[in-house]
This record gives sequence, C-alpha cells and structure tokens, in this order.
Amino acid sequence: MNPSNQPNARPTREELSAQLSDQLTCLRDALVSLSINLKDWQFEVDQSGKLASQKIVTEALSRCRLQRPSDAGSSETSRLPLAKD
Repeated sequence: MNPSNQPNARPTREELSAQLSDQLTCLRDALVSLSINLKDWQFEVDQSGKLASQKIVTEALSRCRLQRPSDAGSSETSRLPLAKD
C-alpha cells in the first residue's frame, strides 16, 4: 500500500467524489451559460427575421398602393371602349 502523501498514491473515494462533483458543477454552469446564450441568439434571429419580413411586406404594400390607382384608372379606361362596342 502507498501512503496518501506519495505522488503516485491513488486518490481516495472521497477525493474522487469531490473532483467529480466539482467537474459536474462546472459542466452544469457551462451548459446553463450555453442555454442562455442560445436563447439570446434565437431572440436576435427572430427579431431580425421579423424586421426583415416587416420591411418586405411594407415595400410590397407600398408598391401596390402606388400601382393600384394608376392600374385601376388604366383598366377602367381600357374597359370603357370595350363596353361601348
């Protein structure tokens, strides 16, 4: 048997348990931090996607609003001669 003060001595069960507990605590902390960062990232992705969608919709509606009165006027005038014939 090796005394516990020698460098090649095996750690006791209690020492191994303490090391494992410390390492598991570090792992838990890292996983919690990762989870929080992923939620933040997902929020940013959702927000940027929402803003991009709103921009696309606003641009499309603006084009429709700008084109609609001129299209409506030209379609009405094009229908009028057909209706008279």
